[in-house]
Amino acid sequence: MKRTILMLFVISPFLFTFSLASDSPKPVTDTKQTYTVSCSGHGKSWNDCYQEADSLCPDGYNTIKKSTGVISTPVYGKSILAPSKKLIIECK
Repeated sequence: MKRTILMLFVISPFLFTFSLASDSPKPVTDTKQTYTVSCSGHGKSWNDCYQEADSLCPDGYNTIKKSTGVISTPVYGKSILAPSKKLIIECK
């Protein structure tokens, strides 16, 4: 039991750090304002993606694609799984 608590104490700062990490929005094409917004990691929600989309497209946007999955993150030489969320948007 002590070992489990110790491991959680040691790993939790890294999990928190990974939950805050996200990719910067990336333009999809050069001709239109289309972006891929990633809000992956523990502690992230779709609301985080929508807020980022609102800041990228103040006049509104159309959702092109919404996808979920799982990403693998290395921690101390091992991999942990974290939720992956991506939103592709096109500004109006």
